[in-house]
Amino acid sequence: MHTRLIAISLFFFTCNLVIGSDWPEYLGPNRNAQTGNIPNKILKEPKILWRKEAFQGYSSAIIVKDHCYLYSRNNDQEYLTKTEFQTGKPIWQKAFQASFTDDFGKGNGPRSTPCHHFGKVILLSPDGILRAFEEETGTLSWELNLLEKYEGNKGFFGVGTSPVATAKKLFVMAGGRKAGIICLDIVSGKEIWKSEPFAASYASPVIQDKLLHVIQRQGLSVLDLETGKTNVFQPFKARYEASVNAANPVIFDDYLFLSASYGTGGMLLKRSSNNLAKIWANDSGISSHFMTPVFHDGVIYGYHGRQESGSQLKAIEALTGKTYWEIEEYGAGHLLASPENLVALSENGMLRVYSFGKSKPSPILEKKVFNGVCRTPLAFSGKNLLTRDSKEWICFQLWE
Repeated sequence: MHTRLIAISLFFFTCNLVIGSDWPEYLGPNRNAQTGNIPNKILKEPKILWRKEAFQGYSSAIIVKDHCYLYSRNNDQEYLTKTEFQTGKPIWQKAFQASFTDDFGKGNGPRSTPCHHFGKVILLSPDGILRAFEEETGTLSWELNLLEKYEGNKGFFGVGTSPVATAKKLFVMAGGRKAGIICLDIVSGKEIWKSEPFAASYASPVIQDKLLHVIQRQGLSVLDLETGKTNVFQPFKARYEASVNAANPVIFDDYLFLSASYGTGGMLLKRSSNNLAKIWANDSGISSHFMTPVFHDGVIYGYHGRQESGSQLKAIEALTGKTYWEIEEYGAGHLLASPENLVALSENGMLRVYSFGKSKPSPILEKKVFNGVCRTPLAFSGKNLLTRDSKEWICFQLWE
């Protein structure tokens, strides 16, 4: 068996195919937008591997082995498409009826990123339909209307949270009067437990230390992974209703960092088994409108400010909230952290790569890679990035 695996690895190497670690869910395997160990030398400019038309939506791609899954909408149909990661060649595509209409004209496509686990690809539509597909064939295994069963609502811009899974269990924010979070058997779709009720946010659950960390509408709920019981709750919400929580909690060492816009700001909490102690809170460090900040070597990097008003890219000291540097007139966007570099894709399609540090950096690479609006997180595998704007998907190589 070992000899066969080595032979397969050598075949892919000699064919110059870079099959990296999986990126099976929103913001990667640890939901922290961290790439893990990769080559650190950045190309002089991104090398486009493939590009294809993108329909409506803000859903990120997920990458599993040498395949990727794309979720989007065209007219009254939603599509899940499985493609070859290196070439973009379609393997199969499944279509299903779409009925969601955005009340604010922000687009009718999916917001939630799929989740791959235990041979299933899980989708959550903006109108609250949870579907499980077989990864090999695209056959629909089961589906569940979360809004109907748990008496939730579509929120301001449709359902936008992304599911997470571990073992054979799937966790998703239902955000209804009958349950805040639900745990399902990923194979059958049957309910294992449901938490106390709370309203949904646009953030997504994060698993750490056998606990489920959920930024819901009213704040942070830390739940027992086996029972759904709330261990501790930390209020974290804007003072007015026309607001959202969208950034995931950033977990590092014994700390949790929360961030939201609408005058909410950032908050650092020290965590223990059944307690959260506030270390600092302010609205001058990083108040993220929609992207999840990243942590690296004692520093938190993120976009600060409302998207409509113009955001700044900032670096703050994690334990104090002190600002190290900021880059003005940057616009909102998404970040990804490799071991040596911060990759930033702004809303206007400008890709920049920086070295980490406490001094204001100059970009190692600066290249406009999209002409449309970019509001989709980056997906990563090997040496390559995959994301989209309002017009097309592009997969490009960034590292040598």
